[in-house]
Amino acid sequence: MHKLYLLIPLLALACQQTAPGNASSIPTTDGATNKKIRSFKVLSTSENEDSGAYELNGIRVTVVNTLPMQNINISLQGKRLINYLHAIDSPTTGIPVPSLVTTNKDTIVVVDYQQQRYSFRIKENKATLIKQR
Repeated sequence: MHKLYLLIPLLALACQQTAPGNASSIPTTDGATNKKIRSFKVLSTSENEDSGAYELNGIRVTVVNTLPMQNINISLQGKRLINYLHAIDSPTTGIPVPSLVTTNKDTIVVVDYQQQRYSFRIKENKATLIKQR
């Protein structure tokens, strides 16, 4: 009879294991999840807000609004990586402040402008547009 009282708690503990199907819902730590987002420091802006220059960790981003285009220039330690042009509706909208997203594998410059996001991946001294929304 005493053995039965000892087996009941052991069975209760054994039954509390997670099911194999629920194991996939447990979040895992990934190298890409360790991302840091930082805003660039303002170097200069024009009085009428048609241009701005920003820098962080040796990466310089210059944004210039001239109707009908916006110019996004990204350089790393004085070397131009990309000069990206896209159409804009009005030059009177403010200059976007870029942000730098770093993970274990990637360095990405993100520029948000009028509900559109332009992301540039910096890799091997080159910048490429990776996402446009």
